[in-house]
Amino acid sequence: MAKNWTMAEAAEAVINNDKVGICDLGKRFPNVAVALAKMGNNEGAMTIINALPEYVTARKVEAVLKGDVDTSAEGDDDSDDEEEDAPKKAKKATKSDDAKKEAARERARKRREARKATAKKAVDALEEDADNEDSEDESDGDDYSSMNAVELFKLCKKRGIKAQPKMKAAEYVKLLEAADAKDDTDEDENDDWEDEEEKPTKAPAKSGKRGRPSKKVEKAEAEDAEEDDDDGEWDI
Repeated sequence: MAKNWTMAEAAEAVINNDKVGICDLGKRFPNVAVALAKMGNNEGAMTIINALPEYVTARKVEAVLKGDVDTSAEGDDDSDDEEEDAPKKAKKATKSDDAKKEAARERARKRREARKATAKKAVDALEEDADNEDSEDESDGDDYSSMNAVELFKLCKKRGIKAQPKMKAAEYVKLLEAADAKDDTDEDENDDWEDEEEKPTKAPAKSGKRGRPSKKVEKAEAEDAEEDDDDGEWDI
């Protein structure tokens, strides 16, 4: 606990070269310590100082010398230590509060980052699922890249696409992809007709008289023969 110096005690410490007392006075009341040191061993000055009442403390004289006159009551000397320690306590309390606020801000920041990371993972998972669905849709059709020119030509014939024999495979692929795009467009347009009636199922081709094939059957056989002729054009 810091000492509450009276002027008589302060003068006695300076005159007797009390190093501990002089250090305390020089730290807390430098103007008083310097004035007492200049006074030296002056018996008249010491008589006046010893006659001063006890409430005339070194703290009050220091305030006067600094130009900050303190007219507080006599009991203020008892709270000298508390007044000196108050700024230190307030500073420590401020640091403690700032540390708590900083820790709270850091925890809030980490929570926000964790929520953002969780949301990003969910979005990435949804996008990956959508990409997988698109890939599956794209793979539903024919894989033209794995077919050679002869197979592509036969596929064009089968689907009724006009194509010349002995063309490059890439040209057949273009014809087939164009037909696929046209089929997709036609399918989308047909979907708009929700009340479209079902088409009647075609009856199987009947045989002609006396067990002879009908004209439709003969036509189908002629188309198969024509396809075989097309294969012959490839010199297979």
